[in-house]
Amino acid sequence: MKNFNIDQFISSVPVLRLFGKNLALNAGIAFVIQDFLIPLYSVYIFNIVVGLGVFGITAMAYWFLIYKSKKKNFAHFSFQLSIVCIILSIMVGALSSVSKALSSDDRGILASNVDLDQLQQLAQSAVKVDYPNSQLNLPDPPGQRIALARDEAFSFTYPHILKHWHSSGAELRFFSPVLDEIPDKSADVIWMPGGYPELHAGKLATAEKCFSGIREHAQTRPVHGECGGYMVLGSQLIDKEGKSHKMIGLLGLVTSYAKRKFNLGYRLAEVNSPNEIFSGNMNLRGHEFHYSSIVEQPDEPLFSVKDAEGNMVSETGSVRGKVSGTFFHIIAEAN
Repeated sequence: MKNFNIDQFISSVPVLRLFGKNLALNAGIAFVIQDFLIPLYSVYIFNIVVGLGVFGITAMAYWFLIYKSKKKNFAHFSFQLSIVCIILSIMVGALSSVSKALSSDDRGILASNVDLDQLQQLAQSAVKVDYPNSQLNLPDPPGQRIALARDEAFSFTYPHILKHWHSSGAELRFFSPVLDEIPDKSADVIWMPGGYPELHAGKLATAEKCFSGIREHAQTRPVHGECGGYMVLGSQLIDKEGKSHKMIGLLGLVTSYAKRKFNLGYRLAEVNSPNEIFSGNMNLRGHEFHYSSIVEQPDEPLFSVKDAEGNMVSETGSVRGKVSGTFFHIIAEAN
């Protein structure tokens, strides 16, 4: 070991030269691991780290046995493969640990920098201010009795909208598509909120009783979906693995979570195709946030939609008969 020269060793291993002298390569690999691998496969990170490590050690052992009685060839494929696996194992493990520290140790960071007891006392002693909804021009409830999807796949509608509907005399009847519950048959309208149906696509595809109930309702009464609800009213939803799942099929929309596109921002929408819920003179303000992209959107556009800078966007929503949907969540009518 006294004659070991680290520079000569690195020079004799092509893959180490590549990693050691190419900062862009290291940054790119770290980006892919941090922004794609860890978020998508977080539950398998331990298995990935162990698998890479075992594979690297196995390749190293194979290389060692080949050159046991010979001069070591550090450029041999098996040695380079072992180095790559070990490096990736370390990178995935390290970045996963950092990610967990940033996401799960927030309480510790706050505790060391914020007086949580005093913060709690201030919150408990704060004067509650109830801002009246009259500050916003809110749309009327879409019906007297509203069947509203609510579970882990459909979890988001702006609270002030639901509060306004309730205070206006509307009844909210909740049902769970994930549990294959049938929406209230006496409802005037079915409302499918936003959420994360792309994470429950397989389960939803088997909710035939629920889906049949929604299809039956749509023959005589309106159905509307926002964001995730809009996606489920479509014909197909493609999950992150690229597998297509059959949805309700009341609209022709096909969306993909495998082909992700980040969509975020405020929207101004002008009704393009009036229906029972949205009259021809109605303009709405809303907010759009989703990763899924549109593969097909063959139906009539429900709205003409602009972003906060006045640019037209392609997420116009759709309407077919008594069924409609949009990617934006309604905030209020535009004054």
